[in-house]
Amino acid sequence: MLTEQAADSSTSSGPAVSSKVVMLETTDRSQIAVPTSDLMACTELLPLIKPNEVIKVPHISSQIFSMVLAYLRHHKGDTFDATNVTLEDARDAEMINMNNNDLLQMTMAADILGTEQLMAFLNKLMGKRMEGKTEDEIRSMFDIASIGKTDEDAGAEGVEGGDEDYEEMDDDEEEEEGDVMDTDEKVDEVAK
Repeated sequence: MLTEQAADSSTSSGPAVSSKVVMLETTDRSQIAVPTSDLMACTELLPLIKPNEVIKVPHISSQIFSMVLAYLRHHKGDTFDATNVTLEDARDAEMINMNNNDLLQMTMAADILGTEQLMAFLNKLMGKRMEGKTEDEIRSMFDIASIGKTDEDAGAEGVEGGDEDYEEMDDDEEEEEGDVMDTDEKVDEVAK
């Protein structure tokens, strides 16, 4: 489905579009053919493009990537002014109504791909959603458990990162060192 959309966009009547197509693979192993002209705003992805290679896009599902592509295609050729980001563009109506999980996933995708314009839009959208909310409401909104809470704030919740976690890490490290010594001893025995 997405492959057909990518192919269709390269034949549309608009500005000259490069015939070069890049194959991208998302985390759910979907492969999507995308004209390089649709990716010009992806400053982190562009250097990775090589002829006849599939580029793996980390941490981005095909659903989220298709939303990123839709945004990039809608705004291809737009001039970008970071001081004048708006949420009133009719082309973005669907994105404005996305759920909070998709908003977080899109923000991560925009960061990974290096799409400054999309990142600015998503930051503004997220800020608008958080406006007037308490810290606990924001945590609940974005399903954030106890990030930033102190041990006293967390109370019986048991914040990770307490002293007991460090002790467990020390025990694990000791076990790993023991495993290394056992392996070294076995190598010595085999060498004899």
